[in-house]
Amino acid sequence: TDSPTDEIEDDPTREPTPSPIDDSPVEAPVEIPDPCEDVPQFEQKCDDTPSQIVLRYTGGDCDDSVNQQEGLFFCFDYEEGPTEEACMVVRDIRGGGTIYFEGEVNARSEEPIILEAAEGDDELEPNMNVTIYRDCDSQEPEDILETLIFHTSCSENLFLRDMFGAIEIIGFENDEQGSIDCENTEPPVPAPTRSPVFVFDTDSPTDEDIDPCEDIPQFETRCDDTPTQLTIRYTGGDCDDSVNQQDEEDLFYCQDLEGGPTTTACMVVKDIRGGSTVYYDDEVDSTSNEPILLTAEDGEFLEPNVNVTIYRDCDSKEFDDTLQTLVFHTSCNEVLFLGDRYGSVEIIGFENDEQGVVDCESTPPPTPAPVPGPTRRPTPSPIIDDDDDDDESFVALVRSVLSSDVVVVVVVIYTWETTSRKLSA
Repeated sequence: TDSPTDEIEDDPTREPTPSPIDDSPVEAPVEIPDPCEDVPQFEQKCDDTPSQIVLRYTGGDCDDSVNQQEGLFFCFDYEEGPTEEACMVVRDIRGGGTIYFEGEVNARSEEPIILEAAEGDDELEPNMNVTIYRDCDSQEPEDILETLIFHTSCSENLFLRDMFGAIEIIGFENDEQGSIDCENTEPPVPAPTRSPVFVFDTDSPTDEDIDPCEDIPQFETRCDDTPTQLTIRYTGGDCDDSVNQQDEEDLFYCQDLEGGPTTTACMVVKDIRGGSTVYYDDEVDSTSNEPILLTAEDGEFLEPNVNVTIYRDCDSKEFDDTLQTLVFHTSCNEVLFLGDRYGSVEIIGFENDEQGVVDCESTPPPTPAPVPGPTRRPTPSPIIDDDDDDDESFVALVRSVLSSDVVVVVVVIYTWETTSRKLSA
């Protein structure tokens, strides 16, 4: 008897059994378009002091910055720089303790980060510090990946899509323009040219007869260890009066505003990491030789970088009253010398564990130049070399060295021992 299975298999009229597996094409995941992608750079400018700024975390380093805030924007990368996932803290830089954002961020997230004016304020602070840490559980200096300062009052260039290190501006709101973002922009306006920097030339009328720093040679007395105290004085000079070796290393930044510093002004010195450490906040006078002490807390060192801002007076510290702002490196692991000038600031002293107290009246003696020994008539060489082949080889070696990119100079000093009559190298 034939099995029914064979009959079924031989029946050509039977419809095939549908496959239980759905092999229909799978739709690709829908990519969310970036509304900022088609917004041209430097087209949509912020024209009024904002009450809100919207940004996003990109994970970029300082070299990824694209903006027109030269002289107002400062950025420093540490370790490997920002990572895809990190912790961001945004605060004011005037020491008011205003924190606009603190939390975890992810470069792959489209979630906007909104910075809103503090309660009771109608506007954001004119300058902000953004610090990127590895994570929010530990916000120590060794955990910093990037720290930056940028200008937010819109009295200077701030555009939609500006990039400042690891952040990008994707929106803002103010009274004049309302709410502006990548989906709601105004008709394009031409980007303005950079505003001119006014040069203010001033000679500080210091009493040269009693200036102990007058005879200190430039770049001679170097700070060799992290200081616990720096002593400075206000000179009233502008950025062009700076004399130091930190600008060659991209460690010093200076910007003059509104004509630059005046004879009397207000000086504020603070850290740039957003720690709200204020080292000095008071009136200054370039005609005075009164030293200004920047002192670390007990058992601590000074911050590795400080910001100095010069205002017209201490009663009003708005951006419109700023005459000069500068940042310089203070940890002494880079070049910092007694007598260095940074804009309107001159270094006239420092104190650290290795060197103790150093100022213009108690400087360590400079390293003396080596004194040449007495000139002697050269002793005839007791060795006579008649091997011309060796001479030719030596000449060929010298020619090959001098034609290369790297020149190695070997100095061999021979001494003739009279007693043993031997030549030793």
